[in-house]
Amino acid sequence: MALMKFREPNQVKWVGSRPAHNGTQLTAVKVVTDAEGTIYTVPVGETLFLCSMNAVIPVVAAGTVFMNIYTDAAAVYFYGMQESILAAQGGIYRYFTFWPPMELPSSYYIRIGSGAAGLTVRASIFGWVE
Repeated sequence: MALMKFREPNQVKWVGSRPAHNGTQLTAVKVVTDAEGTIYTVPVGETLFLCSMNAVIPVVAAGTVFMNIYTDAAAVYFYGMQESILAAQGGIYRYFTFWPPMELPSSYYIRIGSGAAGLTVRASIFGWVE
């Protein structure tokens, strides 16, 4: 078995198992209300290894919410969510794990959004960049 090389000095922060890598750990969080926003844009010359993404919508109104991966202003992955909420509900939670991690090249970005007044979306991603 090959020797595993980790860059982070404090591996207690990692939950569960993960592959060896030479990258930098990434956790990003974004909250939007009545709008949309970018959680993370992959830097030029780097690759994002996306391990998980999740979103929480404490729904108070009908509307549309999304959490997708884009390049050049076009959605390329709909692994997040694309939902139309027809009526007020107690809340929605979506969690996606990618194993092996999804590789996103430079200039790809992850966006979340809500299309209704008073509809808040809170999302986070976890992975590493190298």
